[in-house]
Amino acid sequence: MTKSRIAVLEGLFPEQARCVISDSCPENFELLPAETRGTSPMVPRRRQEYRHGRCCARLALVGLGYPDCPVPLGADRAPLWPEGVVGSISHCGDTAAAAVAPRAEVGGIGLDIEKCEELDQPLLSMICRSEEIERLGPGDVRLLVGKLIFSAKESVSHASSRWCSVSSISRRSRCGWTWRQILLLRGRTPTISRRNSSGDCMAAWARLAGCS
Repeated sequence: MTKSRIAVLEGLFPEQARCVISDSCPENFELLPAETRGTSPMVPRRRQEYRHGRCCARLALVGLGYPDCPVPLGADRAPLWPEGVVGSISHCGDTAAAAVAPRAEVGGIGLDIEKCEELDQPLLSMICRSEEIERLGPGDVRLLVGKLIFSAKESVSHASSRWCSVSSISRRSRCGWTWRQILLLRGRTPTISRRNSSGDCMAAWARLAGCS
């Protein structure tokens, strides 16, 4: 039996937030009745990802004082967080993570995990603005940084879905970067992309309440 490793991440988000990451879902974790609604069409792999993500989400919510609180699917298939809470769930392969924060202090929160591998070349022009592609240049890490930009923009879409559509976010978001860090230049709080212990890329973005 593989032992699940679950960790609380600190420093990725503002101090008001709670973030949990896990490399496997505990075998004894069970979905709450409200969380099972809408899951019947899921294939086994998708259901396991969903279960793993909910495990991280509920553990993160405990850190905000919400024990045993369900995180069901909404009409748009997005997580339904408790009143007064913003959150984000992401999974990639065997890794899942969730971040939550009080809505009164953090207006939106976004998290994305992607494999640390190059972006497919045909997707570059779909994800990056022309000025971003120009800044990428012809170097060896061009498509790897493109993947990090994709992850950063996914984080923004999770955090900003309350205010605008995902397609609008994808077109307007702009990124600046260094080799080891991706900084999102939209809003006042930066996105930071990094590798976790599994070698996955992680991107995080939070919009503090009151920020324009």
